[in-house]
Amino acid sequence: MKKNLLIFSIIFLFTGILFGQSKKECKVSTILYQDTISNLQSSIKKILNSAVNQMSIYNNYIDSLNTNILSLSLEKTSMNISVESIPEFPGGDLGLMNFINKNTKYPAIAKEYNITGKVYVSFIVDKGGSVTNVKIVRGVDKNLDAEAIRVVSSLPKYKPGIQKGKPVRVQFTIPINFTLNSNLSTDK
Repeated sequence: MKKNLLIFSIIFLFTGILFGQSKKECKVSTILYQDTISNLQSSIKKILNSAVNQMSIYNNYIDSLNTNILSLSLEKTSMNISVESIPEFPGGDLGLMNFINKNTKYPAIAKEYNITGKVYVSFIVDKGGSVTNVKIVRGVDKNLDAEAIRVVSSLPKYKPGIQKGKPVRVQFTIPINFTLNSNLSTDK
């Protein structure tokens, strides 16, 4: 780049002389030009660094979102009984969210009509750790409700809840939030 700048400076100097400028005026013009080029290069580097930084922030944001068109949020909202040790999903709450996210398929008809919402699903973890009695507490749409029931019914066994040293049945209610993200790819 410096070689190109030197060649351009020499050409600029001779061009100035040809058009009637003195050598001193040409050298001043060349120095001003070189400063301008240096400033432009510096500005371009700053802009590129800023753009790379912004892309990195944007990519981190996108990575933090689900790459699916489906965003799920889970929270335990109620239990019927107080127990010493609540049932534990393999991998904990994060494992539960990942399982539901990975195994939920957004119903095509719901996608087509842009149907979104939060479906509340109730279920019981029995004494053996199996998920039973899955039902909708508050639904959104029959297709989203059916998908929520299908996924929750397919949950693997929990480590059962314990009360006074014995396994007990425990009821949970979790919300599954179905959200279409129009700015993300729908190829899945």
